[in-house]
Amino acid sequence: MSPIFHLALRNLSVVAATQIGRRSHTSQRVKHKGRSAVTSAVEALEQRCLMSVAYTTSWVGNTSGLPEGHIMNNITDMAVTPDGKVVGATTWDEGGTNAAVFQNGAMIGRGLETGTGSWGRMSNGIVATDANYFYLSIRQDGGYGGIPAGQSQQEIKRYNYDGTPAGFPGGVQYDSSCLNVVTAADAGNKPVVGLATANNELYAADSYSNTIKVYQLPLSGQSVKRSWSITRPGRLDADSAGYIWMLQPADTSNPARLIRYSPTGVVQAQQIILPSAIVPGDFSVDLVNNRILVTNLGVDQNVIIYSNITTAPAQSGTFGDTGGIFSGTPGLWAPLKFNRPSGIGVDNAGNIYVGNDGGGTVLEAYNSVGTRQWVLQGQMFVDAPDVTPGAETELYSAKGHFVLDYSKTAPGSEWSYKGQTLNPFKYPDDPRANWSLNTVFTRVINGKTFLYMTGMYGEPISVYRFNSTTDGEVAIPTAMFGAN
Repeated sequence: MSPIFHLALRNLSVVAATQIGRRSHTSQRVKHKGRSAVTSAVEALEQRCLMSVAYTTSWVGNTSGLPEGHIMNNITDMAVTPDGKVVGATTWDEGGTNAAVFQNGAMIGRGLETGTGSWGRMSNGIVATDANYFYLSIRQDGGYGGIPAGQSQQEIKRYNYDGTPAGFPGGVQYDSSCLNVVTAADAGNKPVVGLATANNELYAADSYSNTIKVYQLPLSGQSVKRSWSITRPGRLDADSAGYIWMLQPADTSNPARLIRYSPTGVVQAQQIILPSAIVPGDFSVDLVNNRILVTNLGVDQNVIIYSNITTAPAQSGTFGDTGGIFSGTPGLWAPLKFNRPSGIGVDNAGNIYVGNDGGGTVLEAYNSVGTRQWVLQGQMFVDAPDVTPGAETELYSAKGHFVLDYSKTAPGSEWSYKGQTLNPFKYPDDPRANWSLNTVFTRVINGKTFLYMTGMYGEPISVYRFNSTTDGEVAIPTAMFGAN
């Protein structure tokens, strides 16, 4: 989320800079009074300038401008309840929304104490749901919560759907809301990478021990009911028979695949080996239609559908435009043009929910025939966007293009998202795909728009141009300057 700066304020800054420059000629005469004399003069000038210009405060890039409704800046996993509650999670949100609950286009719960480093607590960005609660994979570092310094504890934290922690008998941490999956000096980078509920049980894919651990629901105490060994643990979900599916990541020798286990850990004949063109981000079991939906982070940027999953799984279709946001006019945003679809879920009414995080969060809901029902956006991280000189309704962030309508007066209503300016498939060496570039300077030279970008440390400086005929909304990497 970033503030809007109207043309009047841009011009104000130029006037203020000019006046400040004039003041600097007198600075030699006030040196004997100390630096505070010049500082006070500048501040007084700024106040007089601001008082002479009518302005309003608003924001760009986030559906909500308030902390309690702030949409996370990325979405790494999703879980959807039968009645259409969507739980989304991320590993780090600058606004503190590392896990939240959405329904019918609104946030209905924002997870408290979900991470972002507070008290040594970090979200792992993995969630699951049941009828009463949602569960978040979380890491607690030592020095807090009774954990010795130098140790890390991988936990599963239980929440009510309003976002408040839900304690249980024998739970750990200050609010008794957590399961302790493992505590060890080397557990910090080995989180719970998959969660699912079925059969009144909670299943956790533990990457520290390479096991799936099973806990009785409702939670009580810390005991593991049973467990079984796995290779390359990944995300979990359960089918209508109560069997557990795991998305096993690819490695250098093996493709990614979906493996089906019985509730006691017996590998079943039903498996789905994913072709190399499919780079899986997330998957979800459609309990009503007996199918699995897999998001594809590869060049197709869509959702792959497999049917007959409890008997003989086979690909039966796709959802979304092939090529995603780079299909048709590259970068131009429209329904069904997904942008790094990293989360997926289906409710019992057949609605499909897709969480995109290619340029920031775009959470979309579609009905069973593919008509978009609602969308929520958290498009920026810590961006400092800029409007285009001579075209003050066009605003660019590090990865996005927004259009401003100053005739709208409700705060946060002025902006609309037009497109994604980063294409990592066509331009894999784009600095934005490899560094955190957040500050944008938009310039028009000989009638052509250029973007200059830098990061929070001042370098590198990257330059971008546009060619709407060949690249649509995409900003083309042109030059880069930096010490390294």
